[in-house]
Amino acid sequence: MNKQQIINYINSLKAKDYGFYLQSQYKQRTLMSSAFSIITLELIDGMNIIDRNKESSYFLLSQDPNTGLFIDQDSIRQPTNVSDLE
Repeated sequence: MNKQQIINYINSLKAKDYGFYLQSQYKQRTLMSSAFSIITLELIDGMNIIDRNKESSYFLLSQDPNTGLFIDQDSIRQPTNVSDLE
């Protein structure tokens, strides 16, 4: 793949308002998929295709002010207590 093909693919994952989908056909936006997309764009010097303020707001609004942890409100997964897995 060349740079433009990568940019086109990542752009195809872009959600309408903010963030990036894990898979465009399922329309499930996640913090992780958004982070991976943005990091990839940064690596290939393709950040000019996104609104940096809008994308950073998505992450900042997902950060818990007390713990500093990022909580993905759009994720369909439920938190699991590690001790429950034993």
